[in-house]
Amino acid sequence: MNIPTGLMVLEQSCGKDKGLMEPGCYMCYCCWDSVQVMISKNTIRFRCPILGIPTKDNVLIDADIGINFHIGRSEDTLEEDARKFYYNFGPNRLEELLKEECEEGIRTFLKTIKVNRVRDI
Repeated sequence: MNIPTGLMVLEQSCGKDKGLMEPGCYMCYCCWDSVQVMISKNTIRFRCPILGIPTKDNVLIDADIGINFHIGRSEDTLEEDARKFYYNFGPNRLEELLKEECEEGIRTFLKTIKVNRVRDI
């Protein structure tokens, strides 16, 4: 098995968490050990198109918002951050939360802006 660099890889043995695996090649990998999840260390771009946003002067506009983020605070806390993300949050809940928060925040913000100022933002 080959673990590439740039990923946080959580390993389990008989269902018990063993922590992060180091990048590299693993020969004769035991059948009771398994890779639980691979989480990218790279910056991730989340795209959130929002349709029909009313402005201050009640004109409906469409916006395509992009958010850049990464998982983990620093190199020292990578293992803890990977565990918290996967076991407490997960990728499906992250996508759902990001979409809802982005849409709600942009709608609230654009309700205070007139349509002729939207392109200036």
